[in-house]
Amino acid sequence: MTINQGQVSYHKNSLANNTPEPARPEEGGFEHYQEKVEGHKVRNRSDSFKDHFSQATLFWNSMSEPEKEHIKQAFSFELGKLSSQSVQQQVVDMFANVSLELAQTVAKNVGVKVPESGGSNVTKSSPALSQENTTKVPDTRKIGVIVGEGYKGSEVKDVIKALEEANMHPEIISHQLGTIKGSDGEELEADHTFLTGESVLFDALYLVGRPQMDQDFEQYTLYFAKEAFAHYKPIGGTHDGIKLLKKVDIDNAAGVITNDDLTTFTKDFIVAIAEHRHWNREMV
Repeated sequence: MTINQGQVSYHKNSLANNTPEPARPEEGGFEHYQEKVEGHKVRNRSDSFKDHFSQATLFWNSMSEPEKEHIKQAFSFELGKLSSQSVQQQVVDMFANVSLELAQTVAKNVGVKVPESGGSNVTKSSPALSQENTTKVPDTRKIGVIVGEGYKGSEVKDVIKALEEANMHPEIISHQLGTIKGSDGEELEADHTFLTGESVLFDALYLVGRPQMDQDFEQYTLYFAKEAFAHYKPIGGTHDGIKLLKKVDIDNAAGVITNDDLTTFTKDFIVAIAEHRHWNREMV
């Protein structure tokens, strides 16, 4: 058995001039045995096997605008990691069979020749292929609750209880582990600190804050909030949390819920969480 060495181990390829290649029959390679049945039995494929792009185009046509942007960014990232400009160009040219818009955007991002023609005659789309059209519920979402000493105890516990009753999983984030005491004697146990938790681990954030906000607590909270905001995630704020959101001017953005009326806040926050991501949000 031969173990081929080199950059690639598949056929066909451009990096190694189509080598390695399958062994010919006279070299012991596979040869289909022809036998007479009602004609000749041969290895062949229908013309439909030559259609490599109609399904991909159907998928592309079905995407929402945010999903298309993600696809462009993802392909730009993957191709941007390649060291071969030839392969980058070949892949971009292949994309042009699906969407000229996609190919041109990726080409500009990775610095190869921008295709001037392309696209597909496929115009069909299916709403079932887009995540934009999936059923949106808050169930199983993981909510990071950022809270410090002196919070409004019973009110915050009511919000947490409502989140749990909506089948979500709130977890407490604070400056240190242990018991966090509220202004009315209520207590919460911290699950994470700012050092052991990250906003990317949560589907949404609920900012409670604390009355006496030192610089570290404020900076860490705002770091979490701004990162979640940049990822289009839902963010809720009550009481001292609202003050923090106002500091970075995101308190009125899409998917950011602020209200000291906890009944209204909880209802609106759960709806925002069910949406999962708020793509209509304008970055600040």
